[in-house]
Amino acid sequence: MAGPAAMKRVTEESTGRMVGRIAAEVGAMSATAMGVGMLGASFALNAEDRDPALGRPSLEVMKEGFLIGAAIGAPIGVWWGARTVRGRGSLGSVVAGAGLGSGLALLTAEMLPERHENLSQYLLPTFSMAGSLIGYELSNSWALAAEQRSVATVQPIVSMHRSGAALGLAGQF
Repeated sequence: MAGPAAMKRVTEESTGRMVGRIAAEVGAMSATAMGVGMLGASFALNAEDRDPALGRPSLEVMKEGFLIGAAIGAPIGVWWGARTVRGRGSLGSVVAGAGLGSGLALLTAEMLPERHENLSQYLLPTFSMAGSLIGYELSNSWALAAEQRSVATVQPIVSMHRSGAALGLAGQF
């Protein structure tokens, strides 16, 4: 029968597995952020805000479309990448993390001095990506902790004394 140490190995995550999962999250997040970002840039092609000299949308509008698309695609990629390597986090936590990150980005953009105002457009995708990763990692650790609490083990015990021996069972719930 498996003892508590064996059960602990099953429910706790090794450092190598965690690094591999985070690498999968970042890789899939990059791919989906790029894909959805390109979709956002293509939506900007149909934008009403056209450059009068060129007769097409300005690069600024296309860049904003790309950045917003990347911010939307990032949480999907984090969740998808982690699930491919058997992560236990939830999509809701990823979306909540991205939402909190996006809100923090907007708040930070308002507090930037005017000389750094050009940086504000990059805050949304950056904070959305960071919030997605943090949200997934938190929900994954909560899921692991819940699994650890739900593992019940029973093992035989032997007690020796001068007056005799006793056999029994010990449980952990």
